[in-house]
Amino acid sequence: MGRSLIREGEFLYFCKHEFGKVIKSMFKNTIAPIQAWLLSQERCTGCGAFLKESKRGKPNGELRKVTCKCGRAFIYNQTTKKYQKGVLK
Repeated sequence: MGRSLIREGEFLYFCKHEFGKVIKSMFKNTIAPIQAWLLSQERCTGCGAFLKESKRGKPNGELRKVTCKCGRAFIYNQTTKKYQKGVLK
């Protein structure tokens, strides 16, 4: 038999990490549209509760931090009246 160019351990390492990247990418591509739809409906991306009923922080210019009952943080832009995921800096 001829010698393999890649050792068995290296091949398994390569497959594991490349497969992980593909699965992660597929998961993100599946979840992102659902999260965008939930935010367009003014709902939390974690639990689905209405963000209008959530705890609101002090305004920072036109932005305001909103914290859902599940603990996820969102930013509410008062001029565009839209929510986005994230935290204020």
